[in-house]
Amino acid sequence: MLMVRKDANTVGGDWAIPGGFVHMEEAIEDTAKRVLREKVGVIEVYLEQLFTYGAPDRDPRERVISVTHFALVPFENLSRLVKANKELTLAQVHTDWKDDTGASARALTGTLGELSLAFDHAYILGDVVKRLRGKLDYTSVALELLPPVFTLRQAQEIYEAILDRPLTKPAFSKGLSFWFLPARTSLSEIPMDDRTLPFLLKGQSRDYQDLTVQGSIIWRVANAEVLGDRIDFTIDLKKGLLMGQPIDQINDQIGSLGRRYISAYVKSNTVRDLLEAGVEPLQLALRNGFAEDGTMAAMGVEIVGVGVDDVSPSSALARALQTPTFEDLQQRADEATFARRALAVEKERAIAENELSTKIELETQRKQLIAREDENARFQAEAQAAALKIDANAEAGRIRTIDQARTDMEKERMAVYADLPPMVMFAMAAQEFAGKLQNIDNLTVTPDMLSNVIGQVMSSLAPRVVLVTRQSEYQALLAAHGTRGQAAFFLRSRDQDIDEVEAVHTALQSAIQQTKAAVPNDWSVASVERDDLDRFLFTENDIVMAIGQDGLVANLAKYCSGQPVIGVMPGQSGSEGILTRVLPGEVAPLLRLIENNDAPIERRTMVSARAGGGETLCALNELFIGHCSHQSARYFIRTAGQEEYQSSSGVIVSTGTGATGWAKSIMTSTHQMFEILPTDPTALYFAREPWPSHLSGCEMRAGAIREGSVLQMTSRINDGGVIFADGIEQDFMRFDWGRRVTISIADKTLNLVSGLHENLPAH
Repeated sequence: MLMVRKDANTVGGDWAIPGGFVHMEEAIEDTAKRVLREKVGVIEVYLEQLFTYGAPDRDPRERVISVTHFALVPFENLSRLVKANKELTLAQVHTDWKDDTGASARALTGTLGELSLAFDHAYILGDVVKRLRGKLDYTSVALELLPPVFTLRQAQEIYEAILDRPLTKPAFSKGLSFWFLPARTSLSEIPMDDRTLPFLLKGQSRDYQDLTVQGSIIWRVANAEVLGDRIDFTIDLKKGLLMGQPIDQINDQIGSLGRRYISAYVKSNTVRDLLEAGVEPLQLALRNGFAEDGTMAAMGVEIVGVGVDDVSPSSALARALQTPTFEDLQQRADEATFARRALAVEKERAIAENELSTKIELETQRKQLIAREDENARFQAEAQAAALKIDANAEAGRIRTIDQARTDMEKERMAVYADLPPMVMFAMAAQEFAGKLQNIDNLTVTPDMLSNVIGQVMSSLAPRVVLVTRQSEYQALLAAHGTRGQAAFFLRSRDQDIDEVEAVHTALQSAIQQTKAAVPNDWSVASVERDDLDRFLFTENDIVMAIGQDGLVANLAKYCSGQPVIGVMPGQSGSEGILTRVLPGEVAPLLRLIENNDAPIERRTMVSARAGGGETLCALNELFIGHCSHQSARYFIRTAGQEEYQSSSGVIVSTGTGATGWAKSIMTSTHQMFEILPTDPTALYFAREPWPSHLSGCEMRAGAIREGSVLQMTSRINDGGVIFADGIEQDFMRFDWGRRVTISIADKTLNLVSGLHENLPAH
């Protein structure tokens, strides 16, 4: 171990482990490499982070937090360094404990004896030994201390020095043979072809507007050896398949970095600048971010190319941005119409004047010919009458023949159409209508007519099953920490076990696969994540299945409009089974019952909030009306002939389904108890901590909203007033000063399908 002599003021001893301070602009990993380069003179060696030491009293002079790394450097490098610097020495590390028990260690030299170590460095040395001994069983880390070509005896000496006990040559040789025995050998398969990672990322602009960025990142493995050390590509020798999900880990790491670069760029620009600039600047920022960061290059991964396909605002913002453009285009269209009409009038006037002049000229010439025409007028009239009579008789015969042919053709055509399905007739009519569109100036299509047509089309299709899921805790940990090992280390530092989290994830994935397998082959299947529900379009004939915890059903309820909803409860999910109470094995028979309209359905009451402009928000559990920070909100509240001005932490409106959650907490703390069932057409409202003053009151603390009655609230919040449902704060209505909202029992209900194992009454 390389040790450095400290000055006389060092606490605890004269010798310490070499180290250095972190610069303000420097990353921890870069600091470790810099100290290693400056004080040892090496760069490309094995370097690993050990632990973070931060006991308050480890340095009496001031609070010091040390992020400790250890490096494995060949002995020859350190010997040259010690000879050149008298303040350095090499010490042998000895422990009074065996294996990986762990405790402090001692540093011994041949000339100075046992070194007196500063601070808590004796315990740090012990942790280094414990880490090395623990890694000998499953890594070849000890070989980092050897030259590229070494003897078996040299390897045995390294292992004996680390383990602090002798090893027999046969046993040690047999132990190293695990590299070549199938029972102990691990094989890795690292793909070298280009891989494409599509992404759909969300960000918020500098003016706090939500945007969605869609594109793809192309990457490939540049250094398989480095990547193999960072990511586990081990193959199951029996199955020939990857034992883990290394590609997903790399995709998660690249996606996390891409999200960071895109978010930074989006936050630095306004939404107007982003939309006007298009995808090129965003694509350049993403490409520069990967090039400058170097994280993926350090992993052995090369970013081949990046592409941004689309930058789109939220639906509400898109409508707001389209309105001025639409109005401008409409105004220009009106101006063009007026100009076209004026030009047509002018042309008609010129034509009329020309026709009048022509008629005058013709009449003048006609007068000159009257004298000559008188003589043969009678003869011409008689000849013309005879010719007209012949033509008339011929035309009458032709018309009768054509009409008869048309009549016969129409009869045959109607006979062909008589047996065609209605949807085929509708498609043929639409095709004929499309051919005449160029002759139509204006066309009005009402929502009722469009929804009726879409309903007829969808009713003729096979049913569609929509699977609604959300990211598991295990997936979130991998996204945050990169690999399973890092996630496991993070949980162990908090006295938690990753196996429990992974078991829940495995049960969820198994339930998803079982559910998909239960869908009939002739049905279609669509999948949507919880965070994308506000952009997903449900159709009337959909069958919606939420797989996971109860809250997932509440999250999707407001986006449904009468579709049957099945809550599937995977094993070990942590769900209480109130809304997700159908077992995966019950999905197949329930789908057939739904198809035959025989499924057991519980119609749960929902509550709605409608603003003056027609904007509506529905909730299954509860609505929150107040300030987005849950601070003091001011408003007028009115119901059943009573009105009061209040200042509170907001108002909660809960249904019978939500009465077991947030509303129950309020009822328990205020001792105001109400009893309602999930199917009762009743909702409860609670003012949270209303503040009595000379302006505001607190008499209307709680009450019921029954079917046919409403609760009206008028905002007196200058900025930050919101209304959100079922805990999804990003999907909200504004409730700023002067806006009035009417809260009542919603027209729709959540049609929750019961499990076959439940003993429920018929609905």
